[in-house]
Amino acid sequence: DSIDLTKDALSHGCYNMLAAPPFFYKGISQEGIIAHFTYLIQGIGNHLLRLYLYHIPQQTSVSLEINTIQTLQQESPQIVGIKDSGGNLEYTKALLIQF
Repeated sequence: DSIDLTKDALSHGCYNMLAAPPFFYKGISQEGIIAHFTYLIQGIGNHLLRLYLYHIPQQTSVSLEINTIQTLQQESPQIVGIKDSGGNLEYTKALLIQF
């Protein structure tokens, strides 16, 4: 659904997408998160996509680790930012230092 909806939005000139990590199955690994976003980006298949990661662990029970974000950013130039709604100041500081 995410791929189809994003393709439709892109066809209407909406190039920015906010995407939460997969949270349907509990205990997903960081490698699983990377695989999810890689599949999503490849499935959309449009270089105009600008993807923002949504870090909201209190709702998803999934935390985006700094190394995971770094790997995703290196592998996919479409990843351009993160919305951090975790409420953890130390995590936010780590994001600011790293990126």
